[in-house]
Amino acid sequence: MLKTNLTPVLNTQRPDKKNQFALRIRSTIQRKVSYYPTGIMLLKTQFVNGEIINHPNKNLLNTLLRTKMNEVEKRLIEEALLGESGNKLRAGGNLKFYDYALTIITGLYKNKVNSWNTFRHDRSYLRKFREFKPNIKLKDITADILNDYEYFCYTEKENQSNTVWSAIKFMRKIINMAFKNELIAKNPFNNFTGTAYVDPIIITLSDKEVEKFEDFADDPLNPPKLRHVASWFIFCCYTGLRYEDMKRFKGFDNGNIYFKTHKTDTLVSYASTYNIQHAYKRIEKSILSNTKMNDYLKVIAASLGIEKVLKCHIGRHTFAVKYLQLGGRLEVLQSLLGHSDIKMTAKYGKIANTTVNKELKKVWGRKVKKAGVETPADKTIQ
Repeated sequence: MLKTNLTPVLNTQRPDKKNQFALRIRSTIQRKVSYYPTGIMLLKTQFVNGEIINHPNKNLLNTLLRTKMNEVEKRLIEEALLGESGNKLRAGGNLKFYDYALTIITGLYKNKVNSWNTFRHDRSYLRKFREFKPNIKLKDITADILNDYEYFCYTEKENQSNTVWSAIKFMRKIINMAFKNELIAKNPFNNFTGTAYVDPIIITLSDKEVEKFEDFADDPLNPPKLRHVASWFIFCCYTGLRYEDMKRFKGFDNGNIYFKTHKTDTLVSYASTYNIQHAYKRIEKSILSNTKMNDYLKVIAASLGIEKVLKCHIGRHTFAVKYLQLGGRLEVLQSLLGHSDIKMTAKYGKIANTTVNKELKKVWGRKVKKAGVETPADKTIQ
């Protein structure tokens, strides 16, 4: 296993005009020292003990720094993996795609660059491609093969467009790596235009709809199993937990929520609110399977007149959008949700802004004041 020693350091020898210094990542492997840029400039007082402090954007910059360090570590391990089997890989171009890809994704997981969840997803993509072309060689993958594979995903596997996009994204990652390391002469993705990613529609519940769920959970006349599911769903709406995180959650630590996320193994800890405490008292500690939960949520929604296709994950969406609507900051929401990349969190900002704009139109009217002319909304306000 490759042992990487990565440390963020300031290049104090070359300040800019504002007396700021470039933050770099220093790697030490077998006594060989290398430096990698981060694009971050800081004063000496803004970087202490490997962490960015006393900076107005310190949370965002620390997130960026962690992302850069993960990228460097991943790159170093990829190079080491190719070096360990370099002679075999470069020998004659007869390496099978499956063998090559499995070596890469297994190495990244064993060296703790990728999480178990990432490895599990990569392995499923690889198995699907092996089902399509079990013995194809790395050098024989062309743009036509990629087109055929995309068609296979749609027709034989009946995948939705974003699932196909994810499968092709995995292929692109492996092929680009092979091309970069001169294992193939041409990159087939240069002549391939695949399925585009489509932003999924994020469904959330309004405050009134959450209240309906609470009333349903508190009503002793409703079936116990449905009340149990409603209670867990309300808890999710107030905490933002995924289904797998709800299974892991055992209680509170000194009044705080405290757990490691299933997806990224990120430690999440924050103070529990009154709503969270009250919701937790309502639930039974056991939890049904994800499929059962989703099935029962649809039944509850129908009984409450909520015309939305509900799943457990909608509770997480509801929490995130509500948090931003109430003025919460995006980088703090990233920490609460346990996201490794703030880009994952930013999608909720778009939804929250859309909702805010709709509410503004309700309050101020749809017409806009032009050339000093008062709209009916203006007169009402006066």
